[in-house]
Amino acid sequence: MHEEETPEPWRITAAVHEVRRSGELDAAWYATRYPDVAKRGLDPATHYCLVGRPLGRMGCADPPSHSAHRSAAYGPTFAAEFDE
Repeated sequence: MHEEETPEPWRITAAVHEVRRSGELDAAWYATRYPDVAKRGLDPATHYCLVGRPLGRMGCADPPSHSAHRSAAYGPTFAAEFDE
């Protein structure tokens, strides 16, 4: 990974805050559905913003229609590193 591809910490924080506020993520459901969340050692919201959303993963069993699989609006992600 190149340094310029790393999102600024404030972008990650803003994305995590928005995901938690929006109802786009059910952290318990997400962590159960995608076991790599625990393996990576990230909290579910951070994992979803950096990895899950860019890979097209659902954040909850019944996502709000306004947020379903929208593109990551917070800059580059680390998704390619985690694609299995």
